[in-house]
Amino acid sequence: MAELLDRTKQLETHPLSGPVEPFYVSCGFNYRFLVHNNYKIIYKVQGDVIYIMRFFDARQNPDKLLQSGEKITPPLSVRTVVFALLNSHY
Repeated sequence: MAELLDRTKQLETHPLSGPVEPFYVSCGFNYRFLVHNNYKIIYKVQGDVIYIMRFFDARQNPDKLLQSGEKITPPLSVRTVVFALLNSHY
């Protein structure tokens, strides 16, 4: 997980560097993504805040990103994710 968060550091200076995530465009979301190994880090930029929306294992069927009935968790800011990792014992 720490490696995934390290990958997001470029967003501090280049928040729009990730391409638009095409699987969410049809839903009206303007999410972007970065890739790290087999994972997509899906995020959105809202003002000067970057929200990590999801870590998605890209080896899965991408249609899973749009499955109906999927519960969307509230977005986490990068600071919230880092704080949670620092305080977890996994």
